[in-house]
Amino acid sequence: MKKAIILVLSMALLSACSSEPSQAEQDLEDVNNDISELQSEIQSVRSENETVESDIENKEKELEELSSGDSSDDSDENAEENTEEEDIVGSEEEPSEDGE
Repeated sequence: MKKAIILVLSMALLSACSSEPSQAEQDLEDVNNDISELQSEIQSVRSENETVESDIENKEKELEELSSGDSSDDSDENAEENTEEEDIVGSEEEPSEDGE
């Protein structure tokens, strides 16, 4: 009888130590797979974020260039307008100066 009990316990112990992974090992593997997937997603999001930040910086530079280009164009236009106004004012004043 003792031998039968020892045999049953031995069989139970051997079946517990079988090559099949336990539920805890399966859960650990699932968690590790989830972690790998999340790390991959994080890397993808970081890459997209860097691309978006780069695009934003480029657009800001373009905007600054356009703004500085517009202000220099405005300055050129204002200078031309001022020159034209001076010519008009100067031509109006010339006859009155000659008349005196």
